[in-house]
Amino acid sequence: MWARVADQYGLVLIAPDSSSRKGWSGWFDPASFFENLIDDAATQYGLDRERLYLFGHSSGGVRATLLAQDGTLPFRAVATHAGFPSASKIDSGNGGRTPRRPICHFLGDKDHLFSVEAAKATSEALKDAGHDTLLMVVKNHTHWYYYVGPSINEKAWWFFERH
Repeated sequence: MWARVADQYGLVLIAPDSSSRKGWSGWFDPASFFENLIDDAATQYGLDRERLYLFGHSSGGVRATLLAQDGTLPFRAVATHAGFPSASKIDSGNGGRTPRRPICHFLGDKDHLFSVEAAKATSEALKDAGHDTLLMVVKNHTHWYYYVGPSINEKAWWFFERH
């Protein structure tokens, strides 16, 4: 789904899957997994570690948001589609770590797994924790990424380029 955007802007894409069939989690996919992935890709492709961005869908969006708030990985910004943690999972203190990552959430107003109200609460909790946060509600859209993926990816890249 990201190939067209990657070709247009000269991006290197890394698209891992969770180690668990149930989806992404800190237990199965700790931050060290991403650290090793970045190190391997940097060695193989010469990535600019100052220009790394993270995108996640559904449980990948939840994990991406939690990684963004952790602040230990070198992602400049994070975008998600149809996935974010509950507001209660947001660490307002961030353990004293900086920087706070900009985060953009895309969510369909007809998503059956994640509600717009919950997304607003999470966005507010992230803002209160110091993150630059943007919530983009997609009208008449469900959880199904594959209908709107190219459009979402273009908008996510627009967000990334500004951070």
